[in-house]
Amino acid sequence: MGFVLSIGTGYVCGEYFGFPWWLRLITVVVIVMALEGANQAVGRARARKRAL
Repeated sequence: MGFVLSIGTGYVCGEYFGFPWWLRLITVVVIVMALEGANQAVGRARARKRAL
């Protein structure tokens, strides 16, 4: 899912917002990092809930 989201984000930022390639790259990295952080937070919450 991360790969598809990266391609989509890069395309949208380039086509609709006119971002240069380096700004698209930064945007993709930030979004992927945010999704990974959310994924880890949910995983930790589930693990904590199972431990109780």
